[in-house]
Amino acid sequence: MIRGVFFTGLILFTLLIKTNAIPAFARKYQTSCVTCHSVYPKLNSFGVAFKLNGYQFPEGDEEQIKEKPLILGAEAYKRVWPEAIWPGSIPGSSPIAFRINGGFAYDKAKSNTPAEFSVPSAQIFMGGTFTEGISFFGSLLLAKGHNTNALQMAYIRLNDLFSNILSENALNLHIGQFIPDITTYKNKHYSLTRALYALNTYVPSNGSSLKLSHRNFGIMGQVIGVEANGLINKRFRYALGLTNGNALFGEDNKAKDFYGKVAYKLGGMAFDGSYAGDNSGTSDNNLTEKSIIVSFFAYSASRLNDSEKDVSLFRFGSDINVFYRNLNVIGGFITGMDEDYYIPSGTTGNVRFNRKYNLFFGEANYMIYPWLVGVFRYERVKPQEIHSGLVDQESFNSVSRYIFHATALYTANFKFFVETIVTTDIPYEMNMFAGMDFAF
Repeated sequence: MIRGVFFTGLILFTLLIKTNAIPAFARKYQTSCVTCHSVYPKLNSFGVAFKLNGYQFPEGDEEQIKEKPLILGAEAYKRVWPEAIWPGSIPGSSPIAFRINGGFAYDKAKSNTPAEFSVPSAQIFMGGTFTEGISFFGSLLLAKGHNTNALQMAYIRLNDLFSNILSENALNLHIGQFIPDITTYKNKHYSLTRALYALNTYVPSNGSSLKLSHRNFGIMGQVIGVEANGLINKRFRYALGLTNGNALFGEDNKAKDFYGKVAYKLGGMAFDGSYAGDNSGTSDNNLTEKSIIVSFFAYSASRLNDSEKDVSLFRFGSDINVFYRNLNVIGGFITGMDEDYYIPSGTTGNVRFNRKYNLFFGEANYMIYPWLVGVFRYERVKPQEIHSGLVDQESFNSVSRYIFHATALYTANFKFFVETIVTTDIPYEMNMFAGMDFAF
């Protein structure tokens, strides 16, 4: 009774959704979403291992599948290849999942419409395997406001290549359109907050503003290309990518983007799904995990600026992810440089200069109950002053942002949340996002 009253009261001022879970995997294995997620879409250690293993259980996957796939060719065909087509499979049931959203927001800064119900949106996801060596994943934004039919991800993953000469899971390939495996927390994919991570989205041309600019370069946008990733050992992994860059607006120059990442995990469940031989405890959920993951990454890109000139962009950074039972603390640092051009007043020439910045963040996620999580995040960006004799270039001040968030699960695939943001670059005015999030 009390539980029902609590959630009924919360519904009265919550109707905003965002989601990225794949219930198709729950149907395939006939298991709860919390097998891979602490509070979705945030992955637990097993969920990370499941993803890194090509959306397959790290051990005994075939025995765990409850919806058997449709076999395309007899197993004996492997022995006579290339005189026969290599046998494969397709999912036995539809590997598709949906997310529907609509909501309510209050922002006093919007004097004309401070309170409004958001335009509904919907997404479709699909994921699975053709064989243990080939996985697939895709997502499509069916509707969000007036934007429809936007392809977000569509890629094939070749798993455990050259396994006869390399160690297990040493080399995998992502081919198609995907989000680069750079930072620990990808925007909207593993984060509980509605606010995107500035670490992933900030660009120095924004100066003292953390507002998202979709056409500017951010390290976590969708890309088209190829990514090699894998395990050097069970606790040390890497990723290397070569891509077009921003997939939403297409390639705009001859150069390609290049990025790389390395990560090491101490304690808890290893990246391959095995357990630590110490007192860290099991890792099937946040309440038992004791671990530290440290990552380092770099990204080199090239874009056309507003003056149709080819400019270079660089990002270097690190992040840390610490689990201690029901407390998860993450943090990150990034330094960036964007080339740009300045046209002095009264002239037709231009001068090239660099826009630089440093940014760091820290976030704490505390699981009060298995169904209730509180989140606090602090972000600070410091744009560096421009020194090129360009006296009329604007100097920007540092800016900080505070995000307060709470998520409450009603069931494993249905939750409510509330969130508010405080930014120091503008006078604070009350804002709140409150909503519900579900997937099926």
